[in-house]
Amino acid sequence: MSTANTASLVKDWTVTDLTDSDHRVISFRLAVKKPVERVPAEIRYDVRSADWDLFKTTLLGEIGRIPDSSTSINTTADGIIRAITTAADRSIPKKRPTAITGRSPWWSPVLSTLRQNLVQQ
Repeated sequence: MSTANTASLVKDWTVTDLTDSDHRVISFRLAVKKPVERVPAEIRYDVRSADWDLFKTTLLGEIGRIPDSSTSINTTADGIIRAITTAADRSIPKKRPTAITGRSPWWSPVLSTLRQNLVQQ
């Protein structure tokens, strides 16, 4: 499953039986010399728990700090971005990062139980 040139870089092979399909997952690590740059996780806000009155008050206060529109459009845009970000940070709780990503919207606890029963057979 690898070329002769890359075979020595493949480490820690594992095969996982329990998946959401009839296939097995093969996981491995590539031992490369150059470190991989990680992209910072995107901040996600829990908008259902937002304090919208605080958001509005904070946003209006921050908008008032943006320099006059006679400055460059980039400066104005940066000011608007900062105002919205500040208002969101003060009034909307952030969602906790989860290890489970890409969960199918149709998956349910009933399906989890059925799957467990099937695996135990």
